[in-house]
Amino acid sequence: MPTPDHRTHTKGSLNAVITIALTCALIAMPAGRATSAAATVKIRVSPATAYAPATLLVQVLVEHSEDNRAVRVVADSGSYFSSSEVQLDGVDAPGARSVTFHNLPAGDYELRGELLGINGKVRGMARASAFIMGR
Repeated sequence: MPTPDHRTHTKGSLNAVITIALTCALIAMPAGRATSAAATVKIRVSPATAYAPATLLVQVLVEHSEDNRAVRVVADSGSYFSSSEVQLDGVDAPGARSVTFHNLPAGDYELRGELLGINGKVRGMARASAFIMGR
């Protein structure tokens, strides 16, 4: 009598586990469109590494929406903080906004792009990092 192929059994078990996991995930998903869903925000930073004092260009890309009111861009190293806020005109606003931070001192920076909606509430956020080396 032939012995069962162990690899086939393992593949079948793996497929069953994946199927069960996907089914559970689909059942757990809410039906319809959630009103509190985060808006899509992307961030780009250039350069990612530089020597102090550095200039960083931060570009924030957001989805178009009537609820968009502003974009806040933050540079934070723990010992240095700077932010800039740019007003948006809802769905008519450009999808990309750029902010330049000049003369940043050495540090490991977290950069955040925050999309603000009605009443100043954060609708979405993206993060990036940059490292500025001392001389």
